[in-house]
Amino acid sequence: GTSDEPIRYEVDRIRNGRSFVTRRVVAHQSDGAILNLSCSFQTSEKEADVQESAMPTDVGEPGSGNVEDWDLIGRRVAHQSTGRSAIWLRVLQDLGDHPSLQACALAYASDDIPTDAIASTHPEKKDFLEHSGSPFDEFFTTSLDHAIWFHRPLPTDQWLLHDHRSHGLANARGLAIGEVFAPSGVHVATVAQEILFRELAR
Repeated sequence: GTSDEPIRYEVDRIRNGRSFVTRRVVAHQSDGAILNLSCSFQTSEKEADVQESAMPTDVGEPGSGNVEDWDLIGRRVAHQSTGRSAIWLRVLQDLGDHPSLQACALAYASDDIPTDAIASTHPEKKDFLEHSGSPFDEFFTTSLDHAIWFHRPLPTDQWLLHDHRSHGLANARGLAIGEVFAPSGVHVATVAQEILFRELAR
């Protein structure tokens, strides 16, 4: 898609249940469909809450790490190694207490970090980092599939830890899966992304 054109959304009501509703959304611009989204919404339920994932201990304090801020997102690199990228992220604008806006902000911010985890596993990573400083100067990358599961309410205006690990790179496609933690250690979301990672012709 392009930010120079408006986006037209077509929404199909797939299912309306007592606890869940399902929607399918297709976003269009002049070149055709740019997004095909399937989403499920659930009413809150008072059931057992069991957390199996533990927040990593090698990421420092919330908001610590190398500064790589964007216009809308505060970004702090907490840990980077081969196959792993852990980043503290926070929206720089006040979103209030609206759960939907908090979820949208997390979805927007979660698109970048899986690529870092996958790029770090490429056999030529040292070569392109030494010569250009960025894998994106030597490779074409784009998201092929992006999924998010929201497990628990998101904290407002706090740093969230996005901890992503690569699960392999083959046929120019990589898969990364990550967990998102609140500063308290609560596991609030899980993200999975398949990425096209193709070397540019030289």
